Amino acid sequence: MGKYVSNAKAVDAKLETLIKARLQQEGVRIVRDIDALFTAPKHGRLYGATSDKVAAYRKFRAGKRKRRPGGVHRASRPGEAPAIWHAFLRKGIRFVLQRNKGMSWSLIVGVTAQSGRGARNGSDQRSIAERLEFGTSKMKPRPYFRVALAMMRERIAGGVK
Repeated sequence: MGKYVSNAKAVDAKLETLIKARLQQEGVRIVRDIDALFTAPKHGRLYGATSDKVAAYRKFRAGKRKRRPGGVHRASRPGEAPAIWHAFLRKGIRFVLQRNKGMSWSLIVGVTAQSGRGARNGSDQRSIAERLEFGTSKMKPRPYFRVALAMMRERIAGGVK
């Protein structure tokens, strides 16, 4: 009878590569999901609107105009993802893969801490992201991280079955 040869190390290495690749894909997908939530049409109040600007804004949303008319902004309704104004928060969303002990990995998704163009009063992006996600005493929440994470959980649960 032949000698037993263990391939455990090779199997562990291959499994680790597959896990890391899958987490990398999910990181990219969750950032894209959050981006899609930010860019989805909003249904809140229209600011800076005159009749000419409203007509130009409607052409912009319909794809008949390339640039948003200056001074017009459609806010998000409570419960919708935040509307884009300066896009500093949208551009600051990142993910990192972190290796834990053994074959355990963590996918960390968050907002970079540096101040953005739209930050006021020395606020950093994390505090603004937190206030938008969970709301304040004067503003109802505009969740986007929790929605994207729920979408990811459903995707993963569907893939496991």
